[in-house]
Amino acid sequence: MPRKKITSQRRKQILEGFFECLARGGHEQITIKDIANAANVSYGVMHYYFKSKKEIVFAFVEDYVSQQEEILRGLVAPDDPSWERLKKTLLFLVEKFIFDQKVDRVFLNLYQMASNDEDIRRCMKNSYKHFRKAIRDIIEYGILQGEFARVNPEKSALLFVGCMEGLFLQVAMDPALSSKKAIFDLLCEIASLQLDPKKRTIVD
Repeated sequence: MPRKKITSQRRKQILEGFFECLARGGHEQITIKDIANAANVSYGVMHYYFKSKKEIVFAFVEDYVSQQEEILRGLVAPDDPSWERLKKTLLFLVEKFIFDQKVDRVFLNLYQMASNDEDIRRCMKNSYKHFRKAIRDIIEYGILQGEFARVNPEKSALLFVGCMEGLFLQVAMDPALSSKKAIFDLLCEIASLQLDPKKRTIVD
């Protein structure tokens, strides 16, 4: 097997191991050795790929966001109307970021790390930009197609991500709070109030 492919696989293993460690426990107790064990690689190999746990955090967030962006792009068909694009995106985000308990634990750990480290905070801040852009692009498309009200796409994307973030935190604290369907329906209701031209009067 080519060395480049082996290197890529090892790196992927390490990042998956890091995900499993964060999903199981608090980030403070996680060591490089723990990540190596979870990744099924030798401790000595770890430093060939990453010099510190912080470097693993950066790589993990970048790779994870990139993977989710690719999935989001694949959800939408070229002939999908704007409302269908938005609903598919919201449903994916509800299932992946609000009701996936492993992902919830991982991101709660990352948020705590970001609150104590400026470099990780910048990394997480950049990840939010990508998710806002995914929603903003759909809103801009809907406006161009005449399906959405002429809202400010950036502000509307901020609203949706903010709503999902708040719902994520509440469900993470109380998983029995609501169901996937109820949360999805709530977000669709917000989308309708925000974007339906029949329900919004936009003054330029």
